[in-house]
Amino acid sequence: MGNQNSTPLNDPCASALEAYLTCVEKKNKESGGLRDGDECEDEIKAYKDCRQAHKKVKKPSQ
Repeated sequence: MGNQNSTPLNDPCASALEAYLTCVEKKNKESGGLRDGDECEDEIKAYKDCRQAHKKVKKPSQ
């Protein structure tokens, strides 16, 4: 039910976001939720780094 595609179509970071969401879903199934120290930090860092890199590229040069 609802939109199963949570990432915008031309999002260059969609694969990084998908990796993070997959990690979160896996952790939720394994332990019933995320715990301290179990927050998929590597995946969210990769996604944030990707977003930052693409924001810099999109800025108009002055």
